[in-house]
Amino acid sequence: MLPPMLVRVVPWQRVINSAGRISHRGDIPRPDVQRERLEAEGIRFNRGGTVDLKRHRWAGPKREWLTKLRHEFPF
Repeated sequence: MLPPMLVRVVPWQRVINSAGRISHRGDIPRPDVQRERLEAEGIRFNRGGTVDLKRHRWAGPKREWLTKLRHEFPF
């Protein structure tokens, strides 16, 4: 789950679960659209439908970016 401050700035299609899969949340067309968008960005899925997290996992934002974001989007 994304921290609240990142929900408004991270493109939704880039959020996948910790198993490297697209999370199906009852939104029928969304998983297909999400996969298409990720594949268009160069993300590859294996036959089981998962993403190699060692290759594609984001380590998280740099501290400087978070500080700037907090000032731009106070909550």
